[in-house]
Amino acid sequence: MNPREFIGIYSFPKSGNTWLRAVVSEMFFGGDWSAVPDCYKNNIFDAPYVDLAGRRISFYKSHDKTPIGAFQGLPIRQTKYIYIVRHPLDVFLSQLNYFLLKPESVADQSLRPPASGPFSIPCSGVDQALQDGSLDLFFKAFVVYGTLQPQFARSGSWMDNVSSWLPRPNTLVLRYEDMISDRARALDGLADFLTTDRQRVYAAAERAEQSTRKDGHFFWKKSAGNFKQYLSDEQVALFRRHHGDIVARAGY
Repeated sequence: MNPREFIGIYSFPKSGNTWLRAVVSEMFFGGDWSAVPDCYKNNIFDAPYVDLAGRRISFYKSHDKTPIGAFQGLPIRQTKYIYIVRHPLDVFLSQLNYFLLKPESVADQSLRPPASGPFSIPCSGVDQALQDGSLDLFFKAFVVYGTLQPQFARSGSWMDNVSSWLPRPNTLVLRYEDMISDRARALDGLADFLTTDRQRVYAAAERAEQSTRKDGHFFWKKSAGNFKQYLSDEQVALFRRHHGDIVARAGY
């Protein structure tokens, strides 16, 4: 019997990783998200596998800026990766909205905003932050650090994460924007990469929509180009002035 291989689904946080995790779980595992474990919370060796072109394949989710080569001290056999990239300023807004939620609305206690510190500003989301002027404070922090979660060292900044993954051999790169506005292109690439039927992928994506509907919270808007509504031309220019090379490399 062929040894099991893993395909990791990677991205910087708030880039569409959970949506793709839902699609893969619908495609092969009856919609059971636990079948595509989060490497920070679950044992990836508990993941079931599917036979793809004679290969036993399991999946996992990660935000690491480099592929994980081992889990709990045991090596992981993997030859393919999927990486999702999203416009950094949309990432910023989605990440900010998530961290400005009321703590009780975040189910995972380890991810709840702190009771004190910079994210204790009494604000219920990006729209209010725009109105009260605090959005610009967070934006300037993102320009400097490339993240609003600097303690998450394994993910690094958006710039670190993207520059590490683009390009990388044997990696399917999916653009969040294509997943929104040119879904057939994104799903065709996914089907071909996984050597599975395209119609199967289309059907799985439709089912995944039911469990990943925009909610204003975790799935904030599920749209592309939100930064054009919330950030001024001057703010966009500031980000590009500091990080234009990697933004262009990512195709934005």
